[in-house]
Amino acid sequence: IYKKTTQTEVDTAFLYESIANLQDDENLKNVLMALREIELGHANTMLELLKKEQSNYQMPQPSSRARLQLWLGKYFGYDSFKPTQLSIIESKLSG
Repeated sequence: IYKKTTQTEVDTAFLYESIANLQDDENLKNVLMALREIELGHANTMLELLKKEQSNYQMPQPSSRARLQLWLGKYFGYDSFKPTQLSIIESKLSG
């Protein structure tokens, strides 16, 4: 479960950063980058737990799925994957 959660955190951080870099509004960019930092903090916490089980485990790169979402967002708008982001947040809240 830690691997899946770590990947989700990395993907979410990647998307926040990628979308932030496209923003003209500095306030929105700052908010997205702050959210990225939160997600990276979560990923680092999961990584430390994983390293207790597998000492050589490395932080994963953004998944193909996250890269595809970003690519699709360029063509269909970034709101096209907002439901996915909301479902990730909701799943975190529900435990």
